Amino acid sequence: MYGYPDDEAKSKIGELMVNLKKASQLPRLCEGDFNLMLTSSDKKGGGNFKTHEANILREAVRECNFSDLGYVRHDYMWSNNRGGDQNLQEGLDRFFANEEWKERFPGAYVTYLDKRKSGHLPVLLSCKGIPNCTNDRRKWKLYRGGVWQVDVLKELFSEEEVKEIMKIPLPKFDTRDVWACNQTKDGEYSVKSAYHVALKQKREAQPSTSSMEQERVWKELWAIEAPPKIKNFGWQALQRGIPARAKILSRGIRVDDICPQCGEERESSLHLLTTCENAKGVWRISRLRLNVCVEGRFSFKDWVSKLSTCYKEKEWWSLFWCILWEIWNRRNGWDFEQKRREHIDVNHKAVSLIGEYSKAQGKPTNGNNAVVRDYDGDVVVAACKKKEGEYAVDVAEAMAMRFSLQIAIEAGFHKFILEVDNLKLFNHRWVMVKPLSSKLL
Repeated sequence: MYGYPDDEAKSKIGELMVNLKKASQLPRLCEGDFNLMLTSSDKKGGGNFKTHEANILREAVRECNFSDLGYVRHDYMWSNNRGGDQNLQEGLDRFFANEEWKERFPGAYVTYLDKRKSGHLPVLLSCKGIPNCTNDRRKWKLYRGGVWQVDVLKELFSEEEVKEIMKIPLPKFDTRDVWACNQTKDGEYSVKSAYHVALKQKREAQPSTSSMEQERVWKELWAIEAPPKIKNFGWQALQRGIPARAKILSRGIRVDDICPQCGEERESSLHLLTTCENAKGVWRISRLRLNVCVEGRFSFKDWVSKLSTCYKEKEWWSLFWCILWEIWNRRNGWDFEQKRREHIDVNHKAVSLIGEYSKAQGKPTNGNNAVVRDYDGDVVVAACKKKEGEYAVDVAEAMAMRFSLQIAIEAGFHKFILEVDNLKLFNHRWVMVKPLSSKLL
């Protein structure tokens, strides 16, 4: 048995012992870590001995007509493995048996062996001779030649126990069984081996990208030209650490995990930042022109890893993470302040974050900006692009016009009215030398 470690539940081990006694009148041996002590001599160090807890075990032993088999070699079975005044030792492990069992196994005794890796000492129960049976036909031999001896089992165990025992496969040869861990070379169990097994099972349970793709994702994140809070947010998103509603619910906090923006799906990190219709709208009109399509058991990290195989530019990734940050901010404003922000506002704020950061770093912020409006004057597309080098005013204005036309074509428009404030460009006679490509410069 194993006793409940929580103080409020320790009485349950006593109730369990009594209930098992009522269920069967067979010879019984009860052993385990009860997390309870019988006397004050079972405790050395630590706080005061708790008499009310000891009474739980004492009463159960009395009700079950048990007696303690005792022990030899060591006084205490468990230690917290600390030194000096912080050392605590307790006698938590016990062997109890009723008179019927002791008559079957006279002279049985318990030995606490030398400690190995656990805080508990290994325990050895020794039974002198053979159990006293009703005749001398040596029915104590439970199996012979790889076959269970049914008559012996029926004499020693109940009908239900015999059925379960018969299900146990027998070895071909009479060799002694030993405990071994099949996850280690030497068969020895350790916390380290359990950690590696759990980590392996976690990797196998979910699809993952290659180590090279993951390494590339981290390098691109830390290299972006954006405020540190953006990088920290990116790290949390890749580690599934942002508190989306599904994440909060998984931590035991009662909350509705449906997305507050679309009201259709569970709000995971992937849904919040990519597949929600509100997030898709931001990505469609952004400078990056991402058409989000995620199928199957894909995580947010898997999605970013796939993007890293297509896009390499630092400017691209800087804008990418700033847009994600603003999508997250818009969601929080929606959820906590009931504020609604348009897709274009999210993109504008993401672009301005990059400009403000570059300005704070003392870097020039040259580039092209484009805004496309409909006949009602509403903004339908907006974009910007960083440009290296220095250009004359007329050349820079012409490059901005070309950039605006490309953005409009990509957005699906084919008739334009260009608005410029440069008289020289306005009076210039335009000749289309080469059709504009939809590919961005």
